[in-house]
Amino acid sequence: MIHTTVNGRPLVIAELRGWLTQADERGGADPDWHFHLELDTQWMRTAGINPALFCMPGDVFRDAAPDPTQARRRTGDFGIHIELDGWPRNDERAHPAKPDDWQATDLPSAKPGVTYAYDPRSYAASAYADTAVAVHHYVSIWGALVTDDPHAADRFVYTNELLVNGLQALRVMLDLDPLDRDKHVGWVNYAAKAANAWIWGGDRAYADPLNGARWNEIHSPDSFERLEDKAPDRKCYQVVGCARRGPDDAEKTVYRTVLRGPEGANPGSVLRYRRSTTRWTTPDAAQVSVTVRESGPDAAVTVEVTLLSQGVVPKDAHYCELFELWWETPVKHVGDTWITTRDANGDWVPATDLGAALGVTSVVTNATVAGHPDRGELQVALITNGQVLHAARDTAGTWSPAGDMTGAACLPLGIRAVASAMLADASAQYVALDADGHAWHTVRRPDGSWQDAGDLTAALGVTDPVAWAALTPGTAGDDLDVTLEVFTAVQPVPAEDDVEVARHPIVRPHPSPHVVSKVLHTVRRGDGSWDPVEDLTVTAGLASTVRVAAAHNPNDQSTLLFAVGRDHRVRSVRWQAGQPVARALDLSSHYWTGAPDGAMPAVAATPDGHIQAAVLTTAGQVLHGILRPDGTWTPIGDATGAAHLPAGATCVAATSSAEGSANYVVIA
Repeated sequence: MIHTTVNGRPLVIAELRGWLTQADERGGADPDWHFHLELDTQWMRTAGINPALFCMPGDVFRDAAPDPTQARRRTGDFGIHIELDGWPRNDERAHPAKPDDWQATDLPSAKPGVTYAYDPRSYAASAYADTAVAVHHYVSIWGALVTDDPHAADRFVYTNELLVNGLQALRVMLDLDPLDRDKHVGWVNYAAKAANAWIWGGDRAYADPLNGARWNEIHSPDSFERLEDKAPDRKCYQVVGCARRGPDDAEKTVYRTVLRGPEGANPGSVLRYRRSTTRWTTPDAAQVSVTVRESGPDAAVTVEVTLLSQGVVPKDAHYCELFELWWETPVKHVGDTWITTRDANGDWVPATDLGAALGVTSVVTNATVAGHPDRGELQVALITNGQVLHAARDTAGTWSPAGDMTGAACLPLGIRAVASAMLADASAQYVALDADGHAWHTVRRPDGSWQDAGDLTAALGVTDPVAWAALTPGTAGDDLDVTLEVFTAVQPVPAEDDVEVARHPIVRPHPSPHVVSKVLHTVRRGDGSWDPVEDLTVTAGLASTVRVAAAHNPNDQSTLLFAVGRDHRVRSVRWQAGQPVARALDLSSHYWTGAPDGAMPAVAATPDGHIQAAVLTTAGQVLHGILRPDGTWTPIGDATGAAHLPAGATCVAATSSAEGSANYVVIA
């Protein structure tokens, strides 16, 4: 808001927000009560105030420099000085009468007899009324926005001595007694202010608003309002420098400063910055180099400024820029692929970045893993942008680069989920699901060649769209679960080279109650033929199922179906070859009580007869439990924490190894 004062000058009334860094009367020649505000630059931009247009070089030179010889360069916090008028006064405003409504008199920390418009020690309004004003409070201040002059006399002889020959030469000139501290500080500070005015003001009068040695003030503030506490999440610095006038056409000045981020960085966060130039920078005079150490205890932004004075008649080259620093938690690359192992002793191997090891840089949305029943070989398939990539790990633990499985197996484009199982002959069976609900079957032969994919839904006579699939070999307890919105499952059969398949039609994330869910089961024999489809929906009580995983236990030739329903509860179904399928057991009511809502299952059977189960919760946490041979379950464990997996997982898959370990692939 712009008003006109009684003397005809424009008066700007403005609101500024920030954090108090000073909130007490400091004593000085005038009776005013002093504050200082570290400005909230994010709020300024929201309010339409450009911090780079707002600042002046004098803002950081208002107080004398700790080293007065640094009058040509300075780094300081971006803030504003605030003074609340006190009465009586004796200055250029002469001796005004005390306003009738000024009642705050003889405050304990003020000069005796001084009166203020209000008590500057407490807030008069808002939810914090009558609470004490203190540093670090986040406040809103309304008042007259002005610029103040440098308060420096024209002692250019002393100023020149300070700038050219340094502080010690000035002491000699003034014949100061080094022990007379008050006299020493007073004269040196005065000379330093004069130096600032000379350098940054140039030929402009002190009263000229375009004199760069002036500084911003709110003088006087009409109101203070404490706002809800807000930690300073940004740190803004004002970096200024000046090339010394010299006898040559160009004289160089180099200024280097190190800027630190705000306090309170979160673990894993990185330092970011925003650089804004101002009108006070001489065009083409500054060469600026900025280097950033983004993280760690030495995180900082280092600014090195090289300035050259310009022209046949040398003149100062000025530099003034703002640097805003903040901490940023990197947005986790959703779709990174991690692998971890729970060894035979029950210990978790810290998760490693499988995508990086395979050279996969794009976002992965679905994954499957299969292990050889007798050796340490693994195969993985990853889906990225509808393309299926494949990689294999040999017995020495070395991964091959990711290859194009879509092209090699003649799969259609747009695959959204994939499931796999590895057989004793080192071949691997895969079922891939496309966006239309078709299931495609292919085989990776032991020599690494691929069988062309065939339409499994057509071969089985399934007309409903398939949503999820899970496979497990008949000769080993290797298992894989694939997670996406909807599911189909694949199950094993206890016969060599046979593969069981259970599948489910597509179910939307929030399916209508009229959607019919079916869990179908079939077996692929060693000769490549498929058994007729069996509907497990009714017999096992899995009508509400949305995602399933399966594992075959070679110890007793049993199969475990692990399911998550629309109600996010976890259920299991266990049966043996030739025996009727049992009713589903609600694990959420029995062994997994208290577990968060489930979203996706994964299971792996180890040779000792234990079945390891993982459940991905709706919150992205991976939980883990073990079904013992006696049919009881271990308590739930936190696999995310134990394996140092990233939070926010979206997919989990599992397989076992001959030595009794279980491998988990997680997308997060």
